[in-house]
Amino acid sequence: MPQLNLALLFGEQLGLPFYYRKLPENVTDVNTVKQPMAEFDVMGYKKVNVILGRGFYSRDNINALYKHHQKFIIGVKLGLNYVKEVLEVERENLQVWSTFETQFGTYWICKKIVWDYEQNRPYKGDILKEKRRAYLLLFYNPEKAAKDQADMNDYLTSLHHDILENTPKEYRRRIMTNTLK
Repeated sequence: MPQLNLALLFGEQLGLPFYYRKLPENVTDVNTVKQPMAEFDVMGYKKVNVILGRGFYSRDNINALYKHHQKFIIGVKLGLNYVKEVLEVERENLQVWSTFETQFGTYWICKKIVWDYEQNRPYKGDILKEKRRAYLLLFYNPEKAAKDQADMNDYLTSLHHDILENTPKEYRRRIMTNTLK
């Protein structure tokens, strides 16, 4: 499906959007974020917190956000080593009543981690390396997990029937091919 990237500016008190801008499609670097940030600055909004989807996650993007002292939240993939390490330690705590948020039906944990910040400094001919504080938020929704498992079971059952009947359905092959990419 076509993707639409939007920059939205929400008011702090009412939480309502009052500005938006369409961003270039499939461009997920910090330069994409810089243009709206410059516009926000011109409008007098100095302290803008940025929330970015998983597609914007990269070491370069996070380092650039740190370099500009930007407050941000960014989605990360579960396959990242530091995420897997924290998840292994905290997995059981993600189903403890004290970490449950009733409003959203979700368990959550916030863990302080260290980000290995790097900044290329061509004017000095070196790379600045520092440790930066970051927070990793882990969420678990048991209802969504159960639905995802049921959907996967239905899909695997349909594939199994296709194989037994020797009648593979083209649309299922396309879904599987796209899922594995």
